[in-house]
Amino acid sequence: ASNGEIFGFGQGGLDVWHTMYAGYATQVWSYGGSDFDENGKCSIASDEVIAATEDFISALQISGASDWTNRRWYELAIDFANGKYGLIVDSDHYVAYFEDSKYSSMVGEFGYALPPVGPTGLMKPNLWTWSLVMNAQSKNKENAWRFIEWASGKKFLTRSALEGNMNPTRKSTWDSPEFAELVSSWGDFAQVGRELIEKHAKVLVTPATNYRKVADIWVRALLDSYLGKKSVRDALTQAAKEMDAKVAR
Repeated sequence: ASNGEIFGFGQGGLDVWHTMYAGYATQVWSYGGSDFDENGKCSIASDEVIAATEDFISALQISGASDWTNRRWYELAIDFANGKYGLIVDSDHYVAYFEDSKYSSMVGEFGYALPPVGPTGLMKPNLWTWSLVMNAQSKNKENAWRFIEWASGKKFLTRSALEGNMNPTRKSTWDSPEFAELVSSWGDFAQVGRELIEKHAKVLVTPATNYRKVADIWVRALLDSYLGKKSVRDALTQAAKEMDAKVAR
């Protein structure tokens, strides 16, 4: 619970698609839920997703800050870095804030752990990842490819990781002595981070060209549930219909 200054649980909560993508998505899939079934039909009104959502919303209402619906990801990271929350389940690149005294008053005091398992023992972390792509219509494919090679190369990724751009996507960077030295004072971060990436995390959402717009609908259902405008079941049932319609266009 909260004492008004320190809160038990925190998450980002804006009315945008990525509110569902990190901690909430991990909870949904760990409860046995999914966004769409094998036939392409939206499944967010399933018993599993409803249960995950009810627990997620309840935790925020009981133990979270009242401004959840206005909480940006970087505000969450900075607040957690300064002791406002006891627990967040979110992107591991926030560690660059947590362990930097320019942003954090609790350097060296954080604990890092794998996300909680669901009711049946599942643990399915959703992987947030950015990609470098080249448009097929590019008139400068050679230069574009050279940029991609540079930006994803060992030298640049190691340098950027050492300068606060977490987390490196190359195993060679994680294995490098320089990176090992950087994270050596960060508690269990390196061990937990590698286990998470190498054994558990996957991109779990169903690929769709308009997924952001589809996920926007899902997020509005979360906010309506949190604000008491609708029950979780009613909000997700309506959102599932809208998501199916959006995908069908």
